[in-house]
Amino acid sequence: MKNSAIGRDADYLLGQNTAESYAVATGLVNAYAVTLTPVPVLIDGQIIEFKANLANTATCTLNVNGGVALPIYKQQNQPLIAGDIKANQVVVVSYQTTYYEMLSTPSKTGMTGIEKLQVITVTTTLDDTYTDVICDNVAGFTVNLPPVSSNVDRIYTIKNINTGTITVDADGSETIDGDLTQDLFYNDSMKIGSDGTAWYILN
Repeated sequence: MKNSAIGRDADYLLGQNTAESYAVATGLVNAYAVTLTPVPVLIDGQIIEFKANLANTATCTLNVNGGVALPIYKQQNQPLIAGDIKANQVVVVSYQTTYYEMLSTPSKTGMTGIEKLQVITVTTTLDDTYTDVICDNVAGFTVNLPPVSSNVDRIYTIKNINTGTITVDADGSETIDGDLTQDLFYNDSMKIGSDGTAWYILN
């Protein structure tokens, strides 16, 4: 026989964990805020999804419908670090009364994600689908870097295997070791990383 109380609880949780538990976040950096419709009655274990409006640069909190802002943890009790959430990432958390548990994988593609080797032959803007890049064109071209603010802890390795000069260009006025661009000549390679304010050469 079906336990009616359990059935009602399951139905309630199912209803709470559907479209009404998703929202695009607002708020300031490291202080995410969402407004869900209808206003939820938060219960332990409830799932909430939000699209981050900003990348986190340190520990962060989530405020649901103007309630108490609670910290977001990973692995039950570990505060988030810079770059665990990137701008426009869909983040899944579970309400745990005094904090939110991050269920989605922290965003560390450039540092701890799966590395893959890709060959590019024309001007390209790198994003989170790139890690190790081989540049191959006798005429040379430009490799554009993404904004540092949304790529905290991102790491790229770029190598030139042809005679054309490869220009690595930071976004806008951002810099690579203090310069707007860096040139890679034949057989040069460069490993670079972002701390959220600038790119730095690591090798």
